[in-house]
Amino acid sequence: MRSHWRASTVISKEEFDELSEVLRELSLELKGGALLIVEGPGDEKMVRESGLEGRLVTLSGLSRGALLELVETLQCPKVIILTDVDSEGRRIKKELTHLFRSRGVTVDETYWERVARVVRGRVCEIEALLKRWVRMRSNT
Repeated sequence: MRSHWRASTVISKEEFDELSEVLRELSLELKGGALLIVEGPGDEKMVRESGLEGRLVTLSGLSRGALLELVETLQCPKVIILTDVDSEGRRIKKELTHLFRSRGVTVDETYWERVARVVRGRVCEIEALLKRWVRMRSNT
């Protein structure tokens, strides 16, 4: 059975530092006009609480067609998909990447891949990981 990240999951100082760097670089991308796509409202809340500002869309309740229309309307220079690091999140990321690239939209998968490396193969919900990161940040 694979271990799961929860808000109570302890992350090491090294993992905290790695995630801090990912979030710092992601912040710069969002300030540059990139659009961040997350799965649900809990993810959105924790992205905001982690200090990231910029364009953010949740997939919850949004059809793929409506999402594509939104991305095209916003004329985003880049889309960053940050779904959970699990089989469902991987499937969603793959599906959206294909959808956007087929329409000529630039998709950056590196942030998802970097988060996956930080959690080292453990199943990870973005909401829980960011909640833990925010707690650790407030304790430093």
